[in-house]
Amino acid sequence: MLKKIGIALVATVALLLIVAAFAPKEMNSEKTVKIDAPQEIVWRHVSSMKGMDSWSPWNDYEPDMNKEWSGTSGSVGDKMT
Repeated sequence: MLKKIGIALVATVALLLIVAAFAPKEMNSEKTVKIDAPQEIVWRHVSSMKGMDSWSPWNDYEPDMNKEWSGTSGSVGDKMT
């Protein structure tokens, strides 16, 4: 019985290694969402850290977290900590 379990285990590991050898080495995943709003309104919510904070899912996980913003809003160097 122990010999059969050992053989099954070795066969399973060998099968997984063979499948892994022929599997694609890279994988891409994309998701598209259609937003029914003018581009200017959407841009205000995604171009700055303060705008993104209004819809960030992390706010739901930790509503009492302290946040600080620095830098010029909507430009390189805009930062939230």
